[in-house]
Amino acid sequence: MGGVGLVGDAGKPRPLVDQLIKGKYRLMYELATGSLGGVYLAEQRGTGTRLVVKVFRMEFAKDNDLAEKLRRQMLAVAALSEKHPNIVRVYDCDQTENGSPFIAMEQLTGRTLHEVMREAGPLEMGRALSLAGQMAAGLNAAHDAGIVHTDVQPRNFMVLGKEETIKIIGFERARLRNVGAMDHLGLASGISRRPEYMAPEQVRRGQRGDITHQTDIYAFGVVLYEMLTGTVPFQASTPEGVLAMHLHKMPTPVKALRPEIPVEVEAKVLQALEKEPKWRENTANEVVGELLHGVVPGRSRAKEAPNREPRTVIQTGRSMRPIAPKRRWVGARWELAAISGLLILIAAAAVWMLYPRRAPEATHQLPAQQPPKEASERGPTTLGESKEEATEKSPPSSETKLPPVPVLKKTAPSASPPKQADTKSSRRKSPPAPSARTAPDAQTELPDPSEIIDWLLKQPGAAKP
Repeated sequence: MGGVGLVGDAGKPRPLVDQLIKGKYRLMYELATGSLGGVYLAEQRGTGTRLVVKVFRMEFAKDNDLAEKLRRQMLAVAALSEKHPNIVRVYDCDQTENGSPFIAMEQLTGRTLHEVMREAGPLEMGRALSLAGQMAAGLNAAHDAGIVHTDVQPRNFMVLGKEETIKIIGFERARLRNVGAMDHLGLASGISRRPEYMAPEQVRRGQRGDITHQTDIYAFGVVLYEMLTGTVPFQASTPEGVLAMHLHKMPTPVKALRPEIPVEVEAKVLQALEKEPKWRENTANEVVGELLHGVVPGRSRAKEAPNREPRTVIQTGRSMRPIAPKRRWVGARWELAAISGLLILIAAAAVWMLYPRRAPEATHQLPAQQPPKEASERGPTTLGESKEEATEKSPPSSETKLPPVPVLKKTAPSASPPKQADTKSSRRKSPPAPSARTAPDAQTELPDPSEIIDWLLKQPGAAKP
């Protein structure tokens, strides 16, 4: 069959219904017309398999280099789609007979996320995070394969079936990491993306910065913001006004529009919307991965990439920045230094605890004296008696019993022994240092031992010497 194209003689779009592409795909009817070309439902010749064919505009056929870059990136997407369930399957990427590039993809039956939000409005938080988790998984797989989508928006997410499985489409504008030219389709055609989902580095294209995987994270944050609040962060009467707001204006906090949203969810969304790529999360999974475990039932941590703890976001004069911003290789050096310092402190504490200490120095207090064995056997002795005196006063035999010695108190004269006028009583022997058990009251006046002996001898029944 002769050459086919999307543009007729008068320059108006002409559909390709009933045309045979490359001798193997018959276009049945047109599904949609986009800025890059037309989308058709097709049937594969010989097998009858239904699929979708996207044919690009004729102007792209004039640039062989552009067509080759498109073919390379779509082959990368085709290899990725065989491994990941959230990426649309790509079967073929070639050129029509007149040179227009085309892509043959799987047929998807469902609605776009844009249609879902237009019908439902703000999504229930668990539903929004569940869909966002699948979107993040697909984006993360693409980034790991060196593919930057660059056109993340609700129209490029298909929601399939009652289980609401997400499929990412729209990889025609994607960029390969190892390809020098960026956004080659957009530059070649002068067609701009939807301004509501463009990252600041895309707005200032050619001034500074570059397109990286964190460009997708910014647009992903816009989509998540819209799912939770029902509106995009920035709106203006003109596309230029929206682009200027991406560069200079801070988004309205999520909780201001929907107070029941947890602060952890709001912090993650606002961090994804940072103006500078270095302040955003490093992977798409970091945006929603940790949030899924507490909100969406049945999620397993083993299926998610490692995630950071949610961080509180504060508003500064220029940007919504996290209090504890993530670091790249510089942060690794700080963390290593902190760990080294902690190990040194632990070692010092261990040495201090295990190092032998000296015995405590002796104090000036005298230890308590134990009573002599002989005295403990015969009972208490009077204060001031020596061992010899106590032996002389012992009874001659064990059968002789002495009456109990009355308790001597200064305030009880009847119980005190009579005092002698002899002045010798004033000469007393210096008693030994009292022990802790026998120390008398400092205010009690002790009698002379000779007075006690005389008093005992005068008692009735006392033994005569």
